[in-house]
Amino acid sequence: MATEAVSETATQATEAAASAAEMSPADLLKPENFSLDKVLELVEGSDLGVMQKTLLKTAIEKAKDSPELLQAALEQVKAALKIGG
Repeated sequence: MATEAVSETATQATEAAASAAEMSPADLLKPENFSLDKVLELVEGSDLGVMQKTLLKTAIEKAKDSPELLQAALEQVKAALKIGG
């Protein structure tokens, strides 16, 4: 039974990761789809300047545990990357 639970959990994690990888940037920047690693990767891979990347990443990291702050930080990322939605 424990093996089945571990296997099921691993399968769910794999499916979630695959789903996140298939999301558009606009979808990744919705609070309900939030993945710290994916959003940070999106910012880091952008063509923004180093200072702006640092400010956005810091805002996201500090806001990750607060839904209100997270929404505002994600909006900042959307605006900086010129992403609608």
